[in-house]
Amino acid sequence: MEDWTELPLGCTAASGQINCGLSGGIYVDCTSCKNGYDLVSQSVTVLATTYTYGTCNKSLIIGPTCPSECSSSSWTSAGSGKEVRCKLMATTASCQYRCAANYYGDGTTCTSCGSYNGLAGTSSAGSTSASSCCISSGSTYSFSDTAGSGTATISSTCCAS
Repeated sequence: MEDWTELPLGCTAASGQINCGLSGGIYVDCTSCKNGYDLVSQSVTVLATTYTYGTCNKSLIIGPTCPSECSSSSWTSAGSGKEVRCKLMATTASCQYRCAANYYGDGTTCTSCGSYNGLAGTSSAGSTSASSCCISSGSTYSFSDTAGSGTATISSTCCAS
């Protein structure tokens, strides 16, 4: 019987070999495989005799799938001022949350920026603190008090502090 000196691709251990003579070749019986390979039972029939041996096949790697509550990798509305997306890593997938535009918070709890004299506060999506809420310069609002009434224009962007 001819000896084998190298393990087949992906094979980390073998229990022996099957020598099928001139017509069949030599088959190494793998018993364990490297990471990324699957141990598969194979058989070969030579002159009415069937020989079974182990071989290592490259694994078909199927990546992780997104949970149902965040099926897109793009930010989408999750209600209550929140947005959600799927964050795919090499071996895991998870939902990632943030606050939508005009809200602030940690993504779990989001608070509206509110308004001042009818002018809505604005913030960028992903804002984490109230200081991100601003009223843009050029915005006008009406006012009325004991001294009179009128309109005012915000001369420079005003953000909460």
